[in-house]
Amino acid sequence: MTDKDIAILFANKIKEKIDRALSLCNMPYDVDSNEEKFELIKSLSSLVSELLDKDNLKEKLLNLANTSTVNGNDNEIKIETFDFIRNILIHFPIFESWDEIYISKELLGWNKPYNGSIVKYFKKNSGKTFTYRIFLNEYDEWVEKHTITVTIPELKDNTKIFLKDILSLDNAIWTFGIIDYYLKDLGLTINPYGFTVSL
Repeated sequence: MTDKDIAILFANKIKEKIDRALSLCNMPYDVDSNEEKFELIKSLSSLVSELLDKDNLKEKLLNLANTSTVNGNDNEIKIETFDFIRNILIHFPIFESWDEIYISKELLGWNKPYNGSIVKYFKKNSGKTFTYRIFLNEYDEWVEKHTITVTIPELKDNTKIFLKDILSLDNAIWTFGIIDYYLKDLGLTINPYGFTVSL
């Protein structure tokens, strides 16, 4: 199996899970779907993290976010929030539901220096409120599908910040929807039969 074959497996699985998660977000009265949505976004975090480790795709993703205008003019905070959520789910897989997830200075510094990307997100954005838009591809046209507002509190000593108070599970999933766009521009091109990959 080649690198291209493996990348296709990851890309197809990411697309499959994003589509399923977004379909659940479009059924707001299905309260029993929260457990499945939480499992989906955790799985997506793992899949995306592995894929972004390949051939500096993360660096390319960040560069693309800073230069692209196709997906709106709010790409920087959008990609930063996407990465913020992904890092929390990857580094702290100790929570059983979205509503349980919290961040604190003590948690963030328990096994490594207190200066990682989650800390930097808070330092840069604390006290600010952002609104960003999510575009999804429909028949080769990018369509605005959802608007998200995020308010970032200050990270203080001996204080827990619950992720649900920053953004809801549904809005986190919508934020992950941006990967649909960025994968395409990174060479993972969606077609009716799956993905083609340029590595």
